[in-house]
Amino acid sequence: MVKRKGTFLASLILVIALLIPSATLTANPGNSIDLEILESSIEYRELHGLNSSTKYVSELLLSDNTYERIVGIPLTKDEFLLLEERDQLLDSISDYRESLKAERIPNGDLFYDIKTGEVTLNLVEATDNTIKRVKEKFPKPEKLKIKRVTFTSEALSEALEKLRNSYSDLDGLKTIHIDTQKNRIIIGLKDSSPDIRKKVTSLVDSEMLEFTEASDVSPLAISDLSNNHRPLVAGTKIFSDYSGGCSTGFYANTLSGNIVLVTAGHCTTVGSNGITTKDAWYQPTKSSSNKIGNSLYRNSGNSFADSLTVSLDSSTIKSTDVFEATSSTTVTYPVRYVESPTAEVVGMETCKTGFTTGTTCGQYQGKTDVLSYGSGYTTMYDLRLASWTANHGDSGGTVFKKKFNSQYGRVDVTLQGLVGGEVTIGGTNYRFYSHVSNIAGITTPVTL
Repeated sequence: MVKRKGTFLASLILVIALLIPSATLTANPGNSIDLEILESSIEYRELHGLNSSTKYVSELLLSDNTYERIVGIPLTKDEFLLLEERDQLLDSISDYRESLKAERIPNGDLFYDIKTGEVTLNLVEATDNTIKRVKEKFPKPEKLKIKRVTFTSEALSEALEKLRNSYSDLDGLKTIHIDTQKNRIIIGLKDSSPDIRKKVTSLVDSEMLEFTEASDVSPLAISDLSNNHRPLVAGTKIFSDYSGGCSTGFYANTLSGNIVLVTAGHCTTVGSNGITTKDAWYQPTKSSSNKIGNSLYRNSGNSFADSLTVSLDSSTIKSTDVFEATSSTTVTYPVRYVESPTAEVVGMETCKTGFTTGTTCGQYQGKTDVLSYGSGYTTMYDLRLASWTANHGDSGGTVFKKKFNSQYGRVDVTLQGLVGGEVTIGGTNYRFYSHVSNIAGITTPVTL
């Protein structure tokens, strides 16, 4: 997580209110524990490789000696510091990649083990001398593992670009992405057509490829509407004359100096590139008193982001909170950073918030291209794959990563992007999101 410079300088305030345990429930009357809180706490702790037994987590929830008041989940002080240490290691990855490049060390990039905090480097020329050099350059050598691979990340990227230039001739190709852990390009096909395989292998080295089946993309819009939220906060249900229901993502500045709301592009119709139907948006139901603004900008055709900007009516009361409803009170974390693509590491934490399933966390699992995306788009490039759960209605919700900060006794948030949809590749169901750096029509996201 690196603070974004240039076009992504911080300008205002955005706060995440997470659908996780309340900060006020460290001790409960009668020693009772909210099952929703217990389940979400176990899930988050299990994701990060912490003790997640029901007995242990229950004891933490009933104890006053935890960081639950800050984090929203029960953590001991040592656990909080451990997660902060892991965050700091991830913060160094961008510079480490640059050092490998400067030293001309052939590698297939890195991936992160979220349960152990270890980083694995794919080395192409894994001699003893090279291993010694790369470990010496790593901030915590004891946390760096080495895996011998065949292809450099540059070679895989060049092969991917060759395939991209031939997408129009590859009918039946659904998805394509580089799998860092496998050191291969994964080709997702609608069926097992030998003709497609033959065409693909004629373009790039077949040893770089792994073929599998892939489904059509399923956007996550929905027709369920309820609950009025004022001021207007991110993660809230919104809908238009076209859309049954989506989630608000985040606020951003434009070149004209206005602040717009950003959500998913497939939540509205589109004419020619960048021109929407200007349909009105409402929250929570269609009425003149509930109107919040109009669609402003949405691209179409080939794109790097499924996104839409909404110009807000002057009467719309904006809030810098991302809304999450629980049976308890919410926890709010300020978004202080915007993620640079150079800071992404396969395996790192990513979370999302949407009105249907609230806040769920998982792992970033790489980028993918999706052909025949639909909803006014053709090919969508560089969508990010994630393992968090999401469902219809979460489209357009905020994607983010938590950053533990013991100096100020708080958890900050790094903005990552917008919830898009789901796709199945090789039997694995992924959720995907558009990265904030690829959102069209904005300059700086609103952050603290």
